[in-house]
Amino acid sequence: MTAIFISLAAGVLTFCFGMLGHYLHRLLPERHMSTGSKEMIGGIIGLVSLLLTGAAVRRAQLAAGAESLQA
Repeated sequence: MTAIFISLAAGVLTFCFGMLGHYLHRLLPERHMSTGSKEMIGGIIGLVSLLLTGAAVRRAQLAAGAESLQA
């Protein structure tokens, strides 16, 4: 039950922050929408995604290792 609740909460938060991003996009001045700014944000998002993926893989690896020790 806890895993379902966490995944639903993560999905709802992702959707809400996406909608917030669409709203803020309209409020930004045009100078903040330049190619350089977009590339910088893309790089930051890529870095955060890489870090989160690495953390998830490491956690799965540790869980599998602990499971094999119990067997």
